[in-house]
Amino acid sequence: MTNWSNLPHDVIVSIAKHLDSFEDFLAARGVDRSWRSAAIKKNFTGRSTHQVPLLLLPYKKSTTIHILAFCRPEEDNKWNMIEKSYIHGPYFLDITYFQGQLYAVDCFGNVLVCDIEDPKQAETRVVVSAMPTGLIHPCIQKLYLVELGGTLFVVSRTSKRVGFEHATDEFRAFEVPFGDGNWLDSEVKTLGNRSLFLGTNSSFAVDATKYFGCKANCIYFTSDFGEMTRGDMGIFNMTNGKIEPLLEETHYSSFPHLWIEPSF
Repeated sequence: MTNWSNLPHDVIVSIAKHLDSFEDFLAARGVDRSWRSAAIKKNFTGRSTHQVPLLLLPYKKSTTIHILAFCRPEEDNKWNMIEKSYIHGPYFLDITYFQGQLYAVDCFGNVLVCDIEDPKQAETRVVVSAMPTGLIHPCIQKLYLVELGGTLFVVSRTSKRVGFEHATDEFRAFEVPFGDGNWLDSEVKTLGNRSLFLGTNSSFAVDATKYFGCKANCIYFTSDFGEMTRGDMGIFNMTNGKIEPLLEETHYSSFPHLWIEPSF
């Protein structure tokens, strides 16, 4: 059996430069000190592609609060509740930071901006009214907010009944119509070379041509609603509308998953 620790340093460096996955890179760094000195960021990121985002599977029960809150570490160092934001109204389905402002979307498709200049007076206001009934399907599961190419999008997720559970059936992407509020003309049928990674705790877009193993014009999605959608995760192809498995084995969980976008 080969003793990997005894390989010449130049050989180890050569191996490190040919590693294709982030998992292999981490494993190489775990061999010993000589491998850690060779498997460094410079040797791993010298190629033209980045690593596909990672999926963090849940371990413990998470806490939720459907009320908006924000934290400014350099100023407040605490969570500030936006109590004037629909206290007795609809649930917020997603929130994101876009072009210096905090945006949210509720279950009707209203897009709101959150005024957080003064934590004591923090409130929200609708900037684009709700989507028409024809665009909000009765079986809608979730609405996501995600930035794509410098533009804010709302992505809808619908499902169908499969036995006692729900399975994701379709995704539709809409550019938020800040100008005229016309949702009917804002739907986008293709993502081009980009891909979306959607989840309860994190959603973002990437240029698939720059990420090793990432499929363009596809939506990677995770289970969002516990037992009702356990194991409901996959890759939705915007071209043909088909869904393929995300993991080789079904992962059952009652809690949301988390996408992590590598910094290199």
